[in-house]
Amino acid sequence: MKNRESFLFSIILLLINTVGVAGALLTCLGMDFGAVLQPALFLWGMFLLCLMSGALWSTQNRTRMAWQWFLFIAVFFVCILLFRRNLAVGLSWAFRGMLERINERYGIHLILNLIPEADLLELGMENVTRQATWSILFVMLPLVLLLGCAVVRKRALALLLADAVWFVAACTMDDFPAYVWFVLCILGFAAVVIRNAFQDDERAGIQAVLIGTAALGVVMALVYRFAVPFMDSRYDAVMEARLELNRKINEEWIPGIKSRLARIGSGPGTDVTGELKRKPGTVYTSEEVYRVTFSGAPKSTIYLRGFVGKDYAGDQWKAAGDSDLEKYYRRKGWELPESAGDLVNLTYNVFNYRASEKVWVEELAAPGSYTVYPYGTQLTKDYKVHWDGSAEWKRVSWEFLYSAPENYSPEKVLAGTAAENEARYRDYVYDTFCEYPAKSFPELTDFLENAGFRTDSVYNSLEDVLTYLTGNAVYNLDVPNTPKGQDFVEYFLFESREGYCAHFASSAVLILRYLGIPARYATGYAAAPGDFRRNSDGTYSAVILDKQAHAWAEVYLDGIGWIPVEMTPGAAPFPGDNTAEQLALAGQLAGESGSEGAIPAWQGSPVGSNSPAGQEESAGPDESGEEKSNQEGSDEAAGSDQGESNQEGFGGFGIFGQITPGQGADPQNPGPEVTQPGNQGNSGATVGQPGNQGDCGAAVGPPGYE
Repeated sequence: MKNRESFLFSIILLLINTVGVAGALLTCLGMDFGAVLQPALFLWGMFLLCLMSGALWSTQNRTRMAWQWFLFIAVFFVCILLFRRNLAVGLSWAFRGMLERINERYGIHLILNLIPEADLLELGMENVTRQATWSILFVMLPLVLLLGCAVVRKRALALLLADAVWFVAACTMDDFPAYVWFVLCILGFAAVVIRNAFQDDERAGIQAVLIGTAALGVVMALVYRFAVPFMDSRYDAVMEARLELNRKINEEWIPGIKSRLARIGSGPGTDVTGELKRKPGTVYTSEEVYRVTFSGAPKSTIYLRGFVGKDYAGDQWKAAGDSDLEKYYRRKGWELPESAGDLVNLTYNVFNYRASEKVWVEELAAPGSYTVYPYGTQLTKDYKVHWDGSAEWKRVSWEFLYSAPENYSPEKVLAGTAAENEARYRDYVYDTFCEYPAKSFPELTDFLENAGFRTDSVYNSLEDVLTYLTGNAVYNLDVPNTPKGQDFVEYFLFESREGYCAHFASSAVLILRYLGIPARYATGYAAAPGDFRRNSDGTYSAVILDKQAHAWAEVYLDGIGWIPVEMTPGAAPFPGDNTAEQLALAGQLAGESGSEGAIPAWQGSPVGSNSPAGQEESAGPDESGEEKSNQEGSDEAAGSDQGESNQEGFGGFGIFGQITPGQGADPQNPGPEVTQPGNQGNSGATVGQPGNQGDCGAAVGPPGYE
C-alpha cells in the first residue's frame, strides 16, 4: 500500500463487502442473527478479521508474506485442535436451522452429529450463542481472506468467487437474502470495480468510489420503492412457470438419467450393513431403491431382510461366516443340508398352509450386495444363499414364491428331511445366538440381574423387553454418535435414553440373549401395507425409498425359524407405531397370548437418574391390575402412542415348548413341565430350570455363562 489513507480505505471497502457477503450467506442459510448469533460480537469479529486479512495481503515482501501465511495457517489448525469442542457446540447450534430448511426443501434427512442436544442446553443460551458466533466467524475466515485478496490485491475474480458463494446458497435454499445485505454486496462490488479503474491515482479513485456508490445507492432505493412491488405482482406467474420446470427436472429428466446410470458400476447403492455409528453429515434422501410387487395385497408390515448380524462389537454387528455353521456341523458329525436355501425355506414351508403368492423385487438404485427378500420367501438354487440367510444375486430384479406369516397354522408342521434339518439347525442356533458376554456389559448385566423380566415364555419376554425399551427411551433420528469410550447400547439405555432403530434393535438382541432367547440383529428395508398400490393387473406394488432402511431384532421360534420383532416405537419407515403388530404376530406364531405375572422390578422406576425427554416414567398397574406403559408426550418421537400390547385373538397351541394360556404362567408358579417334541438338541429345556451355557430353551433365569 502507498500510504495509511489508502490502507484504511481498503479496510472500509473490505468490511462493507465482508458484512454484505456474510449477511447474505447466513440469511440464505436460515440463521437468525438475534436468536442464533450475537450481532454486536459478530460485527466486531468481522472488523477484526478484515484487519487481519488486510494486513496479510498488504505485505509487499514475498519472503515475509510467505512466513506470515505459514504462521497464520499453523495457528488456524492449532486453534481447531484446541477448541474443537467449542467449535462443535457452536456449529451444532448455528446450523440447526439450516439443516431443517435443507431437509424440508429437498425432502431428505441430513444429520450433523457434532454434540448432544442435552450438552447444548446445559451450557445456557448466552454461552451457546456466543460460541456459535465465534464458530461462524472461524469458518468464515477463508471467505474473508478471499475478499481481502479482491480488495487489497485488486483481484476482481476473487470478488466474483466470494459473491458466488451467497448466490449459490440462495439458489440451493430457494431463498433470496434480505435487501439490506443485497445492497451492501452490490455497493461493495461496485466500489471495488470503480477503484480498480483508478489504480494510477488513489485519491481520484476514492472520490470516484464515493460519487459512484452514492449514485448507485439512489438508483437501488428507487428500484426498491417502485420496481420491487411490480416484480412482486408478477411473482405468481413466474413461480408457476418455475414449478413446472422443477416438476419436469425432478419427475421426468432426473429419473430418466438415473434409470440409465443405475446399472453402471457396482454397489453400495442399496446396501444395508451392521455399522452402528454414523458419519457426520449422514443423509436420508427420498431416493427410490426398490420396487416390491406382491400378487396379493400385503396385510402386515413387510420386512425385507438384507444383512444379518451375529456378534456385537461395540460399534458394529458382524455377520456369521459360512464356516461357523459348517464347523459346528462337522463337530457334531452331521451332514450339511444341500444348500443354505433349504434352511431359509423352512419358514416358507411352515407358512405355506394356503396357496403360495408371488413377490417380485426390482433394484431401482445402484446394485447392492444383497438380495433383499421378505420373511416367508422360498429361495431357489438361482441365489447364492449364506448359512445366516443373507442372499446374493447379480440380476437387477428377481421373483420368489412367497407365503405370508399370517398364513401360518399350527396344523402345518415340518416332517421328514425338513424336520430333521430344522432340529439340527435349531441346536446350532441355541448354541450360537444365545451368547451374552456379561463382562462386556457390566452396567446392563447388573440391571438385568434385578430387572425381573419374565422368562416363562417367548411372548412374555418379548413383551417385557418391548415395554422396557419403549417406556425408558424415545425414538430420535437426530441423536449424535456415542461418545468415545462409551458402549453403544449401555450409553443408549442408561445415559442418553434416545436413539433410532439401531439402538433399540441392538439393545433388544442383547437383552433377549440374556433371557435365554436366541436373537440376532437384522437390517434391510421395511414397508407398511399402506405403501402398496394396486396395479392394473391386480398385483400390489410399493416403491421403497432409501430412508425406509431399518434395523430390527430377530428371534428364533422352534419349528418355524427366524421371525422379525419390532422394538423401535414410531420408526421412520412406518406411519405409526408398529411394535404391537409385530408382537402380536410373534404371539400368534409362538401359540401364546401372554400371561399375567409379577411386575418386573424396573416397572414404574426407569433405570438411571432421569426419565427420557418428553416421556414420563412408566406407570404401575392401574386399578384393574393391567400393566400399562405411559407414553404421553412422545408423539413427536414415536409417531403414535402404543401404550398397551394387543393380546387378543391368539390361541394357545402349546407345541413350541412354551407355557400356553391357562397353564400357570406365573413365574412364581410355572405349572407343569413342558418340553419340545422331537428336539435332538438343547432347546427342550424344562420350564423353571436355570439356563446352562449355550442352552437357551425356555429356561427361566439368565444363561449361566459370561
